[in-house]
Amino acid sequence: MKGFEFPGSEGGFSLGFHFMIPSFLLTSRRQAMKMQ
Repeated sequence: MKGFEFPGSEGGFSLGFHFMIPSFLLTSRRQAMKMQ
């Protein structure tokens, strides 16, 4: 996802975006395990 990087002050957004997706996948996977 190289095209999703923003220059300047918006660089923090892309950084947070990269951290947000893995954590979201982890929580969704945990919820799926609870369902079973």
